[in-house]
Amino acid sequence: MPAEWDAFALRCEASYRCLSGWITIWQIQHQLAFRVRRFECFRNVEGAWVKIGQCALGMGWKSRIFADGLQLLPEQQGAWSACMEELLRRLGRGRYLYGSDWSVEPPREEQIGRLPGTVVTNVSRHIVEGVHFSRWDNWDSYERSVSANVRRNVKRAVSIHKSADMAKKVGLAALLGSDHLLRCKAAMYQRKAVRVPKARIVAGHVLRSLAVPDYAFCAVLREGSNTLAALGGLEIGRLAYYFDGGSAQADGTGWLLKMAIMKGFQARHPTGRFLMGTSRVTSELTEGWTSAVRYRRDARVSGFPTSVVRFSYFG
Repeated sequence: MPAEWDAFALRCEASYRCLSGWITIWQIQHQLAFRVRRFECFRNVEGAWVKIGQCALGMGWKSRIFADGLQLLPEQQGAWSACMEELLRRLGRGRYLYGSDWSVEPPREEQIGRLPGTVVTNVSRHIVEGVHFSRWDNWDSYERSVSANVRRNVKRAVSIHKSADMAKKVGLAALLGSDHLLRCKAAMYQRKAVRVPKARIVAGHVLRSLAVPDYAFCAVLREGSNTLAALGGLEIGRLAYYFDGGSAQADGTGWLLKMAIMKGFQARHPTGRFLMGTSRVTSELTEGWTSAVRYRRDARVSGFPTSVVRFSYFG
């Protein structure tokens, strides 16, 4: 069941928060008093019932919280309102929370507000920021488009560390990179005079490696016995997530490693999205939008609007 659930989530290009293992972690972390229920949506196609969507919710006495959102196959996005209306009818009255700040699903507050018996009570708007490789014809054209600062850093790192070598581990093997990630991020925080407990520095990476081992990765750039940079994230089909990263020295190795990981991902998914972060916003995304975070702006990220919606259902 978990493998089938995750395989369908990949077909829907859903976020990592829709994966079976992460739903379990989500319940333990935030919704322990709630009972998680999973639902599947079917449509009659030429006399046969075909699965077109799925979702998971934390069920409380009066509150229902979606584990991210309702996942639908790309060709079935037009059925979102019908599926949600039927789901609410079956779940009944209560307070609902839909969406997450890492979802690549478009904002749903208007569609939710048009459903019979619903009243939207609060909307939190977010922009997921990431490089959408469909904007470029190939890797070379993307590489030329990044900022001069990125190109300068990569060139510097290559000139200093001529024998540097990258190793990427996936799943539980990624845990072996935790020490490298810890040292590199600790060095980065020290340079920036930021105090962070060591246990917190790699807690997210360890959790991801245990919760969704088929998708978690850790990449380490080394030269001989010296660790130069390390990076941790997730790769789920045509979506990749960059969560953690750092370098032992401010010598461009962080960008060298990041660009190498992005190049490999682009080769596998020429129209994929390499997501770098999320930010809360108070207004709609406008033409000419640029990220407020310098390293994301340097990487030429696009903004993908999404929202977290609180609403009541009185049907």
